[in-house]
Amino acid sequence: MTSIENKIHEYFKDQLSMMHSDDNSDQYIIRLRFNDVSDEEEETACMYLKDFEDKLLHDLTLKGIYEIQKVTFSKYMENVFDA
Repeated sequence: MTSIENKIHEYFKDQLSMMHSDDNSDQYIIRLRFNDVSDEEEETACMYLKDFEDKLLHDLTLKGIYEIQKVTFSKYMENVFDA
C-alpha cells in the first residue's frame, strides 16, 4: 500500500492528501481528498474529477503491483447538526 501511495503522491504532488488501510488488513483501501477544488466559471469540480480519473487510469503507471482488480469512487457527505 505504501508503494501505491508513494507513486500517486509522486505524480499528483500537493493536489491531494491520502490515507490508506494497513498492509495487514483484509481489504486494501486508499482514500483521496482533493486540496483546493472549487467551482469556477471555466472549470467545475465535476470536470476536475473527470480529468483526475482519466489521469489516474490512463497516465499513471503502477507496474509490478499485483491484484489491483478495480477502482471505485464514492461521495462522502459529512452531516453536521447544530442544536
